Amino acid sequence: MLAPLLWLLWLTLLPAQDPAPLPARETALHTAATQSLLSFARAAEGNKMFARAKTAYQMVVDHYDPENKAARTALALKGRQWTDQGALAQVRSTEQAWTVVCKKLAPQHRDLGLAFVAADELARGPHHLQRCLDFDPKDVAAHEALGHESFRGFYGTPEQVAFCRRLEVIEQKAKELATTAFACTPLAADEVPLEFRNAQLAVVGAKARQWKVWTTSPNTEAASDAAQWAERGCDLLEFLLPSGPARRVARIDGRPVSWIGLLRNDAEWMAFFNANPQLLNAAKLTAAPDGSTFRFQSTTGLAEVFRHPVELDADELIAHVTMWGFATQHNEGLGQGLVHAMTSLLVGTMHTWFGAEPPTRAAREVPLPRDPKAWAQRIAEEIRANQDWPLAQVPREKLTNFREQVRVKSWSFVLWMLARYPSNWSQVLQAIDSDQNLMPEQIEQIYVREFGVSLQQLDAEWREWARGDSPIAKATRSRG
Repeated sequence: MLAPLLWLLWLTLLPAQDPAPLPARETALHTAATQSLLSFARAAEGNKMFARAKTAYQMVVDHYDPENKAARTALALKGRQWTDQGALAQVRSTEQAWTVVCKKLAPQHRDLGLAFVAADELARGPHHLQRCLDFDPKDVAAHEALGHESFRGFYGTPEQVAFCRRLEVIEQKAKELATTAFACTPLAADEVPLEFRNAQLAVVGAKARQWKVWTTSPNTEAASDAAQWAERGCDLLEFLLPSGPARRVARIDGRPVSWIGLLRNDAEWMAFFNANPQLLNAAKLTAAPDGSTFRFQSTTGLAEVFRHPVELDADELIAHVTMWGFATQHNEGLGQGLVHAMTSLLVGTMHTWFGAEPPTRAAREVPLPRDPKAWAQRIAEEIRANQDWPLAQVPREKLTNFREQVRVKSWSFVLWMLARYPSNWSQVLQAIDSDQNLMPEQIEQIYVREFGVSLQQLDAEWREWARGDSPIAKATRSRG
């Protein structure tokens, strides 16, 4: 038998046990959580952090007291704007208050969840363990009790960890392809297309595995580099597509392409079309086209000419390969997200846009920067303010009127979808026909059919990642 002092010491080392029945403990926790969240919501309102207040009120109704009068009254106020407006000091004060709430409620949920699990209450146990993680995403005991896996310090469900690993694989593949050298052969002078000879433009050409590129740049290096970027774009697209035929063959919207021409300035563009009036006649044009690309049937087959400086070659070629190889054949709204995902992965830019911007620009006068970090920051800000474009509306966007706000969400969501649903993301783009102008309800049905979750669940999971400050976002920080 233990000596009295040793016995007392042993008792002090035992974890504290709450003798109250589990249902009573749960009721007490619900009451305490309701009080803490209501107090936080009122403090957040006082700091003009209205979105944070709404989140707290919604937690009360969703998880603790569905009929709570204070929370339901606040949420039911008509015309109320729930956007955060607090100054920096008010933001910090709100965050400190939230930290206090989390430190109080997370361990209570964890301990109660473990107690329910020990009592074989396998419905209430996981519920409380998940609520613990909502307040403290780093609680290892709760993660382990839920059977979560780890990835670089991040604990999550098997699906979340699989997403992290797949995104890392995609990024590594893009980096590998970006430095892959494809053998290129200079094209002979007697192979110069007739259209360039008509315009008396001096061009050089190169052919990689499949793509032939001619350019007015003074050496074959630019033509060779451009052809290689087209090949890299083809290989990354093939890597990302779940199934289907190999897409390495140089094609424009399914048709074999003879060559691509890269013109560098307006003077060369005008000279090209002035010397080839047959191209304008075939397109029913009376002057050189206003855009920066033009497709036509050359004397040797389908061709397309571009007008842009040499530093945009990589972005342009990757974007067009993505459009020609997949995006243009399927949904327009999500297709633009795929285009930008491809260029951001391979070269870290989004210079090439397809589609016309609205004739009037609302609110934002400063053009959107063409780099992933700026886009990730913007979508994160919009998510926190609950102002991001509705997911059901993104596939409804048309190239004839494509808004910046939709473009940014489409990029972020498609990039997430490539890693979250690698085996069937493309089926969504194929199923949502832009020409049919499907209603949001029909679009949700397609998501449910392909992914097995509601549009609301899908959007919530994407938002947790795209918000940028969640554990899963930090585990995949290299995305931009």
